[in-house]
Amino acid sequence: MAFREVEDNLSDLRILEDQTVTQDDAVKASVRTAQLSRTQYTEGAVNYLDVIDAARTVLQTQRASVQLQGAQAVSTVNLIRALGGGWGDTKSGPVPEPSLALK
Repeated sequence: MAFREVEDNLSDLRILEDQTVTQDDAVKASVRTAQLSRTQYTEGAVNYLDVIDAARTVLQTQRASVQLQGAQAVSTVNLIRALGGGWGDTKSGPVPEPSLALK
């Protein structure tokens, strides 16, 4: 049972690392898009609604990135517990997974 928990948490961390790299790329791309949108607005090529939409996308991608970082922290804590580490309360179960659903 404990070996399975360690393997599950290690697997979760590998998957979350891949997702984090992809999400970081998405954040960088959305920031570049927002900068381009602001430049286009300044030059009169697009309306301000496009600038606002690009800024909203940046915030959404950043939020998803932070949620992934939280999931990584939870998996790390669960891995440490599965390996025998603890913080005094050895009867508590694993830390619950955070919701990754965007609201």
